[in-house]
Amino acid sequence: MDSQDHFPPPDPGPLGTPAPQPDEISPDPLPQEPAGPPICPLCRCEVNAGAIRCHHCGNMLAHFKICPRCAEQVHEDAAVCRHCEFDFEREAERRDMMRQLNRSPHRLVANPIGVLFSEMSITGLFFPPELDIGGDEVVLRRWSLLGLRRLDQRISTRKIASARYLSGVIWGGLMLETFGGAMSDLVMHGLDKGQAAETARLLEQIISTG
Repeated sequence: MDSQDHFPPPDPGPLGTPAPQPDEISPDPLPQEPAGPPICPLCRCEVNAGAIRCHHCGNMLAHFKICPRCAEQVHEDAAVCRHCEFDFEREAERRDMMRQLNRSPHRLVANPIGVLFSEMSITGLFFPPELDIGGDEVVLRRWSLLGLRRLDQRISTRKIASARYLSGVIWGGLMLETFGGAMSDLVMHGLDKGQAAETARLLEQIISTG
């Protein structure tokens, strides 16, 4: 016999498919160990299968949500957080309102004649102030130097303490009172009375759901 032994090729499988080589045969899968009891992620103690709350530390295991204000667990159907009294329903209303304002911001433009007589501003006659409410902020836009300079005052709606409608003889006004050291109060004059009152109601609604 030669120095290298020769063996006949392996028998083909069904339909002429070559039989698998020894190194291609997958080993039998190892038996899996049965899963142990569930573990509480907070205290790492064993809990009963299907338990809603850990009986060792009180941590909720199912049917809960996290309060965005205090980060504590509350029941998934809770309307108000029992730890910090955060109102989930009001927050949902606020988010819906903010989404609507993001899609279609509310804009209030002062009447040029009203600005001229209310603020004695020639610039305001050609470039009346504008107030935009969109998303989570309010922007008051003013011009000076006959439109050569523009000043934008921005404030978060969460920094607005109140929105007051100012009623005048002919024109209306709007005052946004702030808190938390945000900035000085924002005031607009020379507004159409109906538009000013409507904007004040919108802002009060945003504040009340905040």
